[in-house]
Amino acid sequence: MSKTPTLVLKVKNVRCIRDATLELPLGSRTVLIGTNNSGKSSLLDILTVALRSVSPSGLPAISASYYRREGTALARPEIEISIPVSTGLQNDEPLANTEGSLAVGLIGSQKAPVMKAAQSTAAFMLAPILLEFRGGDRNRRLLLPTDGYTNRTELTGNVAYLQTAPSIHSDNQWKLLDEETPRPAGEATLGHYANWNSPLSRALRAFSERIFSLRAARDPQFSGSEVEARLSQGSLQNVTPILKWLFYRQSYWREIQAAFSMVFDQVDHIFFEDSPGGSVPFAALRDGFKLAIADMGFGLRNVLQILTVLFAAPLRSIVLIDEPEQGLNQQKQRDFATILEDVRPDITLLCATQAEAFCRGLSATSVCLADLSGNVTSLNKVDVTTRDGLRKIARGMGINPLYLYEGGRILFVEGASDRMIIEHWLRHNFGELGDRIEVQELGGCGKIGEEFARPMFVNFSDKVFFLLDSDGDSPTEPLGRGIQERVRWFKKQSIEQYLILGRREIENYVGWEALASAANIHPDRIHPPAGFELFFDFKQAIKKELGYYDEKRISVGAYLKLPSDRQKYLFEGENDAIVAQLRKFLNA
Repeated sequence: MSKTPTLVLKVKNVRCIRDATLELPLGSRTVLIGTNNSGKSSLLDILTVALRSVSPSGLPAISASYYRREGTALARPEIEISIPVSTGLQNDEPLANTEGSLAVGLIGSQKAPVMKAAQSTAAFMLAPILLEFRGGDRNRRLLLPTDGYTNRTELTGNVAYLQTAPSIHSDNQWKLLDEETPRPAGEATLGHYANWNSPLSRALRAFSERIFSLRAARDPQFSGSEVEARLSQGSLQNVTPILKWLFYRQSYWREIQAAFSMVFDQVDHIFFEDSPGGSVPFAALRDGFKLAIADMGFGLRNVLQILTVLFAAPLRSIVLIDEPEQGLNQQKQRDFATILEDVRPDITLLCATQAEAFCRGLSATSVCLADLSGNVTSLNKVDVTTRDGLRKIARGMGINPLYLYEGGRILFVEGASDRMIIEHWLRHNFGELGDRIEVQELGGCGKIGEEFARPMFVNFSDKVFFLLDSDGDSPTEPLGRGIQERVRWFKKQSIEQYLILGRREIENYVGWEALASAANIHPDRIHPPAGFELFFDFKQAIKKELGYYDEKRISVGAYLKLPSDRQKYLFEGENDAIVAQLRKFLNA
């Protein structure tokens, strides 16, 4: 029995990913789960870039923020993707029945690290250094031209904007090994020029047209439109034309309606009504009422958008979805996960999520934990149907129930930089007593709302303490919406061991002068408006200047450069109250 064709992605030096491999068997379902900033979305982004690098439109581009930072140095991204031949070649191609693969290797521009801060968001070209067919005794390789490059490995000249990048399919840019004579793998003899209609070019072009990327954060529109019904490779701006296209294909329409109703049982069916801008979709509810899809909740619209893409996508497509469960409660997350496992078995689906409830709805899906340790992410497969698998997810997301069960105490903070700063601050204020408490990061206050975490917080409420950012925007709105929800839940569960900082984030206590120094920019560039010092978003301001924000170098580095007394009394007027509450927690 032949092995299932598998797409293999190898990534080096992309943000927190130093070296990782992700395997996607064709037709499989894979879920990436992990805390904030663990690299899930980065993997989806870079996979999209790499897959579309074979498009006739030209070479891909990324911003310098994707470059991994090792201290003050930048490491260039390296991506290699191995594509099974059967996904790109049709039956009329002689290579279609082989077990070979198309390998695409890309490397980031060497000049990106030396660009000025104002250009840090420029579209730096990812230049291919490898494009070849691998199969049996046949090895066909596309090579880079020498013009503009010092050599194939260094590529010191590959800085370009996307609109000026050369096409990999143009006759004068690429050379192809002789396609007619089988050669041992690795033998490289230059033959004729490649052209737009070569088997490899056709295979790569067909493959690139079946890559679809969806982000829940981009609010899908369901409005009247005369736009041609065409499924975009990017996130859909208006779902209505594609949905209408499916409506006239009754076999598809019955399936999409059945799947949708399984998640939203209050919806009987979907239909179209005319409006001044064109016909728009409506939901007929089981209670007899009707409601325009555009006026319904985000979760419902997001599910309908995802199902529309899945049913409209060509055969053997690859669909990447960031946070498919957005807007759904825990039960509906499980229901939707079950649906995604069953629909379109020919499609390869990769999702990224932080929702344990979504993973609970999976049975035939590979779950991969993006485990962030220090500033390096590793990818590890996890069986979420076992207690040990759930424990691994909990630990990887900054929550360690085993430590609590054994009598330990945990001080939860929101992120990695908060953890490093608070660990240092504890030693200043508690000495050896601080060793009795473990500081763990939640990966955002939203983790308190996770289904698998809440029972642990309630059952071990005497052994956990939450020190959370206020996320406030102004003195009149001192608490962000997410924090308000967490506080309401704390009160409902009679959890008293928590403290909300009086300022937006720890960075607002460190101060803009220290942050600017650590970021190597002038303080005036991030000076907050008068009266907003306590609630100014310094991370966003610095990111706007640099194109990125390195929490370890800037947040932690700025704190460590403060005088010792400022480190100890970091929270200034709030410091004594915080110390008193934590001392009571430790001595309880």
